[in-house]
Amino acid sequence: SSGINAEYGASKVMQERIEARKRELAEKKAREEAEAMAKYATDEATANEASRVMAERIETRKRELAEKRAREEAETMSKYANEEAAAGESARQMQERIGARKTELAEKKARDEAEAMMKYAADEA
Repeated sequence: SSGINAEYGASKVMQERIEARKRELAEKKAREEAEAMAKYATDEATANEASRVMAERIETRKRELAEKRAREEAETMSKYANEEAAAGESARQMQERIGARKTELAEKKARDEAEAMMKYAADEA
């Protein structure tokens, strides 16, 4: 009877050790899962922040490029307007020279005709 009790006692101690070990393993597993979840949450937060920063950089770059493009277009339009004004001024000056030359030629022709008439009149006289 005492042998059975001793065997039962040893079996009970063994059973308690097994239960204690199961509890330890379950607690360890729960701890590891909690740590893994915390790490996952941290990694996800880090990835979200990196994504947000990247999106901000992209938006900033888009804005910079749009501003640069607008500046370049304004410069091009200004240059075009200046060239057009210069061409207009050049054409106006050309018209003035042509007008002045026509006047000179008309005056010369009138003088030549007057001289020819005076010479003809002198010859006739």
